[in-house]
Amino acid sequence: MIFRVVVTGLNCERWATFCLQSITEATRGHTVYIYAVDDGSSDLTHRHLRAYTMRSSLPTITIIHNAINLGAAHARWQAIEAMRPHAGADDVVVFVDMDDFLLPNALDVIARAYQNQWAAITYGNWFDVQTGEINPLQYYPMEIASNGRWRELPFWATAPRTCIWRLVAQLTPEDFIYESVWLQTCTDVALMFRLFSLVDNFRAIVPIAEPIYAYRQNTGINSLVRFGVEEKLRVSNLIQQRFYESNPYYRT
Repeated sequence: MIFRVVVTGLNCERWATFCLQSITEATRGHTVYIYAVDDGSSDLTHRHLRAYTMRSSLPTITIIHNAINLGAAHARWQAIEAMRPHAGADDVVVFVDMDDFLLPNALDVIARAYQNQWAAITYGNWFDVQTGEINPLQYYPMEIASNGRWRELPFWATAPRTCIWRLVAQLTPEDFIYESVWLQTCTDVALMFRLFSLVDNFRAIVPIAEPIYAYRQNTGINSLVRFGVEEKLRVSNLIQQRFYESNPYYRT
């Protein structure tokens, strides 16, 4: 299977190499292209990314460096634009934060969902690096998926989120812009809202029960830390309102 992994981060010198290494170690049997965006870091993140690229066994790492911080949404859009000329309809796009990492079986598990369950989107499951607990906040609502409570799903669909390219290809810059500026918080949630709306058959949205992702909470690049709970909730509500207004199905 062909994977195109989007890795974005700000000031991730402590984790960037390990993140890329985790993706490399999960590539066996797959073709993997990595698009790593250093979004205006003031530390040595860019140097670590370049150094890893020079010695990596993967010849397919694209590094994008922003001189200033443009925001997570803009960084993800840059990666999507970089892969657009090369991506095939059935390539799978995986979104990974640079301070997190994949488990060795991650791409194998994701591939099975696309090959055996005709997935168009997958989500979940993860463990907390600091505590070692699997999904300690219970952001993995199997009952929501199984009961068809789709209205709640985009907010609860936990990392890592993956999507088939033919859906990602339909995204436009407007999907990343709110209040006339590039969205800097809740971008993963914003993306899920839009991508879910493009799926014709909701059985193609596949939850993964097996932990395949390691998540670092409360790091300096975490949006809750950078922007605070009040701002994140405000933007979340804005995204939610806009999505439900344009997708009547989710209001039923």
